Amino acid sequence: LSAACCVPNATLEAELRKTKCPCAKVALLKKLAAKRAKESVKTVAACAADADENVSVAALEALGAIGGPVDVPVILSARSRGGAVAAKADEVLAEMGGIGDKIFELAKGDIGYLAVAAKRGETKNLTGWEQFMKAADPKTRKAAWRAFGKISTPETLAASLAWLGAVGSEEADVAKNAAWHALRGLPAAERDEKMWKAWRAAGEDGRKALEDLVFRANG
Repeated sequence: LSAACCVPNATLEAELRKTKCPCAKVALLKKLAAKRAKESVKTVAACAADADENVSVAALEALGAIGGPVDVPVILSARSRGGAVAAKADEVLAEMGGIGDKIFELAKGDIGYLAVAAKRGETKNLTGWEQFMKAADPKTRKAAWRAFGKISTPETLAASLAWLGAVGSEEADVAKNAAWHALRGLPAAERDEKMWKAWRAAGEDGRKALEDLVFRANG
C-alpha cells in the first residue's frame, strides 16, 4: 500500500471490497480519501457499517473527504453505535457542507444535534435556531441557547435579543450568557441602545433577563 498513490482508484476500491483484513481496509480508506476518490464513495460508505470500529471510523473520515448530503443516513446509522464511531460521525456532520437544514431537522427528534449545528457555525440560518428558542419544552429552549451561545456574534445580536425577550425563567440564565457573548464586544452606547430597544418589546421574563444584562454591562 505504500505505493498506492500510483495505483488507480478503481484498483484500490476493488482491493477494499475484497480484503478481510481491518488494517488493510483502514489503509485503503485513507488512501482513497487522500486521493479524493469520489467515484469510490459507495464502497467507502459500506465500510462505515464494518464490525471493526477502526474501519468504521476510517470510513466515516473518508466520507468527510469524498461524501456529501446523500451519505448522511449512513453517517447517522454509524453514529448510533456510540463510542469512537459516534464521535467521528459527529465530527463529519459538523464539517460536511450543504447539510445545515438537515441537522436542524434531525434536532427536532434529538436536541443533541443542536451542538452539531453549533460546531458547524450555523449563524446564518437563524430561522433554524428560532424554532428551538421558541419551543414549548423548556429543556429544548435551554439546549438551543446553550448551543447558540457558543457561536453568537454581534451579527446575530438582533436575533438573540429578540429571542431573549420571549425567554422563560427555566432557560433565562443560559440565554443571558449567550446574549452577553454577542454583546460584550460592542461600544457601551450601542450596546445599551440595543438592549433597551429589546426590553420595550419583551415579555415579563424577557424584561427581567434584559435588565440583568444591562446591570452586567454597566456594573
